Amino acid sequence: MARRYLVTGVAGSGKSTLEKLFKQRGYVTIDIDDGFARWRHATTDELLEYTPDKDGWHEVAEWVVDTDALQRFLLRIQMIVF
Repeated sequence: MARRYLVTGVAGSGKSTLEKLFKQRGYVTIDIDDGFARWRHATTDELLEYTPDKDGWHEVAEWVVDTDALQRFLLRIQMIVF
């Protein structure tokens, strides 16, 4: 069975460095920020453009992962490399 590892941490903790190392060693890596996460309005669920200079944006914007899209991707690559 394929093994999957989720690496989490705050900004600057080394997640991207680990991803590069794993990729160099031939592992499939995924950066959730690249295509699986987006800005969304916390109340309406409307997708938002990244406009942090806009008045009120910080009060309503949240960074969320599209877990359905991520799951579909993981199922598609299940037979690759692992």
